[in-house]
Amino acid sequence: MQKNHPFFGTIFTSLWSEHFQKNSIFEYKFIDPVQFVRHKYLPIYHNVGRNITNGIYYNLNQSGQDYKGKAFLIYDVLSDKMPQEDIEVPAGLSVKRVRQYKGYLSSLEGFGGFEDYFANQFSSKSRTNLRKYLKRLDTNFNTEFKVFHGKISKEEYDVHFGKMLDLIEKRFEELELENNILRLQDYYYDLCYKMILNKEASLNVLYVNEEPAAISFCFLSPERAYFAITTFDTDFRRYNLGHVLIMKIMEWCFDNNIKEFDYSKGTYDYKTRWSNKFYYFENHILYDKTSLKALFYGNLFYYFFRVKQFLRDIEFNKLYSRIKFFLKKKETKSETIDIQELDTADFDKNKYQEISISEKPHSNVKSVVYDLAFSKPQKVEDIKVYANSEKSHYFIQGKGISKKVVFTA
Repeated sequence: MQKNHPFFGTIFTSLWSEHFQKNSIFEYKFIDPVQFVRHKYLPIYHNVGRNITNGIYYNLNQSGQDYKGKAFLIYDVLSDKMPQEDIEVPAGLSVKRVRQYKGYLSSLEGFGGFEDYFANQFSSKSRTNLRKYLKRLDTNFNTEFKVFHGKISKEEYDVHFGKMLDLIEKRFEELELENNILRLQDYYYDLCYKMILNKEASLNVLYVNEEPAAISFCFLSPERAYFAITTFDTDFRRYNLGHVLIMKIMEWCFDNNIKEFDYSKGTYDYKTRWSNKFYYFENHILYDKTSLKALFYGNLFYYFFRVKQFLRDIEFNKLYSRIKFFLKKKETKSETIDIQELDTADFDKNKYQEISISEKPHSNVKSVVYDLAFSKPQKVEDIKVYANSEKSHYFIQGKGISKKVVFTA
């Protein structure tokens, strides 16, 4: 087992402990390289990192006997790294596995590069459509892709991390869902910076007109990249920045001899389209089967996670997330958008002010301009936008574009 796996390293272990559970960390001879902390209230030990790793695995040592009288819980074990038939369990130990989320990855071994994988994974029509998003983006904007890996200044990091949080908040407000990254942002702020500097992670940024439009944070082991946090500016919804970002990161993976690009837990369309393998996240409960106390708590957690998975199967977790979002949601005024063909006879430039859509008072019209430019490709900076004094009526003019946009509360 690799000690240089990102979730077994000193940085991850120490920061997780500092932020979540400052109890003593325990190592046991019967298992490596997983470390444990004692549950706050129950006589059971769970892995460092609990359920906010992107997947771990372990090895059982036949000679170790220090599991005696104890029960252990290991979250998010990667089934592809630990097939059941390959686990040799010591005679006095019981191991129960509970399947949780489905995971997806792209195995890059055997391919000559990104184009080779791309051609194998997608039909000619699908490849043309995916390339169209990138082409439209490059036609309408000035774009750049950059990977921060091993080096980033604190000032750069603060700007990019702050922008990432802003984009996550904006996207999940629109989805009306709660997001754990925002809830745990202090932890991720400390973790991401140190792991980037230690080359245990990368920050991948797609810039559009010099502004971050799509950002992804990946944990890294020598052979596997974990697509851990990703977000994009929803103003670019027609450009499918998520697919564009994956294309760019996968090219980087090939260039850096990464053999697996792991999209982690959860089933989404982009994962099923890009991946060529799937696996499962499992929770493993290990306990001394000769101890009544360990047997009781081991089975208690086993059935608890069985029930939890049943609720997930019927999508109760999505309902729960929406309920939490609405309980925290602040009252906001929604507005409707009416897009009409512009009658030039009704448009007098002298009565309206030309504006920049990058300025905050006019940010609501930005996505409309980007959508129109997608349909009529041209540099967005060449499109003229005018507003009335109340900023409720906008007039948009470009090559093949002549629109009136009305916002009403």
